[in-house]
Amino acid sequence: MSHLRSKKPKATSEKASPGPSVKLRKRRLPEASPAPEQTKQSIFAIGDPVSHPQFGDGSVTAVDRGTLTIAFVDHQVRQILDYYVKRQKK
Repeated sequence: MSHLRSKKPKATSEKASPGPSVKLRKRRLPEASPAPEQTKQSIFAIGDPVSHPQFGDGSVTAVDRGTLTIAFVDHQVRQILDYYVKRQKK
């Protein structure tokens, strides 16, 4: 068994490199698709009276894309997606 331990791995001084006959092609990446529209318009405007099933009646104080800032009658101010509120008749 001692003869197995005395063997050392052979060191290779040559590095594997492609020969002159091998041509490497650069891979093309697909073109980036355009970003989705960042400016989703809300159907609500500042001052619109709205109703929320959990928080009750309120008034829109700010609109940021699809997010509404609403001041409710109990003086709470919350940001809620416009999907979850209904417009009240004036």
